[in-house]
Amino acid sequence: MDSPEEIYLAGYRAFNQGKFSEAISLATQCLELAEPDSYWHYGSLGLRCWAANFLEDDNTVKSDAKELLAENPGYEKNWFDGLAWLNLGLAARRIGKVEEAKLCFANASERYALHQIRNDQPAAWALVIMFFAAVTRAAASDQTDALEKLDEELANICSSDEELNHLREAVNLYLRQAYGEDVYLDAQQAAERGTSRTFLALLLL
Repeated sequence: MDSPEEIYLAGYRAFNQGKFSEAISLATQCLELAEPDSYWHYGSLGLRCWAANFLEDDNTVKSDAKELLAENPGYEKNWFDGLAWLNLGLAARRIGKVEEAKLCFANASERYALHQIRNDQPAAWALVIMFFAAVTRAAASDQTDALEKLDEELANICSSDEELNHLREAVNLYLRQAYGEDVYLDAQQAAERGTSRTFLALLLL
């Protein structure tokens, strides 16, 4: 692996395989090589946030999230701001700061809702953005209407797109949790089957 892109993608694969320390190591390598204003620079900060949350390394979460919020990655600003606020919310919730966590999740939902995909990105990305806006809204306010709407939209899509199928599974898990079910073990199994841990973080952490 020579390029920042290759290193980042390897780190993201490690993260989704539950190899969180390896993911942090690869993200750090990527940061050392990537141009300061590149997608891979910001992406690696975000990847470290995710992996650090799963390792309960709140100092790294806070440091990298605050760096993301302070930087301006142009068109991707809302996306990375949403990611930063979401991870700050997860870290706050873990240590019992419930109201702080809800405020972070509300900020995340607001930023995700403002993000728009570029013309050169797959149309399915719009559903991913809707997903993160919906789950963070639910975490902030217990309102599941946006998740229910997304569930209906995904149900009407006959797709062989593996990521969209994983996304629909994640939405279903969040709705089951909202209806009072304990879905932690099912979320773990979904992660083992390949559903991104970024999709499942609010269930697993």
